[in-house]
Amino acid sequence: MEYIPTENRLLVRAGIGWHEGVIGVASVGADRLASRVRLRTGKPVISNHLEMKNGSELRIFLIEHGIRRAMNVICKATVRLFGVLEVDSRSEGRVQ
Repeated sequence: MEYIPTENRLLVRAGIGWHEGVIGVASVGADRLASRVRLRTGKPVISNHLEMKNGSELRIFLIEHGIRRAMNVICKATVRLFGVLEVDSRSEGRVQ
């Protein structure tokens, strides 16, 4: 996801398996809890069993696409945030 600073949003820039019309169009707010953790700490975030958690904008978006678990890490240079690299899975289990 590409960070759009003027809108404080993360835009889905590339991916495989998304519904038609998602790539380059769909975005989620970068101010959500998991996004804040990623942006503040720079550490990867692992989310298992997304369907069982409270519905943030990003979780709802992922669940609508059948995603059950995800791992994210920020991509940034020293002074500029470029976005978030995310790996998603539709299978059950845990990302460790």
